[in-house]
Amino acid sequence: QWTRAQLLGEIARGSWGLCRADIEDLLVPVGDRWNQLKASNRLAFAPVSEMSEDYIRHATEEMQHARVNALAVIEATREGGSADDQ
Repeated sequence: QWTRAQLLGEIARGSWGLCRADIEDLLVPVGDRWNQLKASNRLAFAPVSEMSEDYIRHATEEMQHARVNALAVIEATREGGSADDQ
C-alpha cells in the first residue's frame, strides 16, 4: 500500500500525472483511455525540477549499469562460462 508521501514523491519526480476525471472516461475502452486523456488536454505533470532531474539521471545510470551487466552475461554465455567466473 502506498503512503501519501510516496505518491507525492512520485508526482514531484514526474513519474505520475494528474487529471480531472469524468464519468465518461470510464466508458472509453481500457486500451484507448491513455490516448483519450492525452487528447483531452486534462493531464498535468509536475514541472521539471532538481528532484525530477536527479531521478532521471539516477535512472539513466542504473540502465547503463544493467546494460553493461547484461552484455557481460551474454558474452560469458557465448564463451561457455558465467559472468561470475570473470
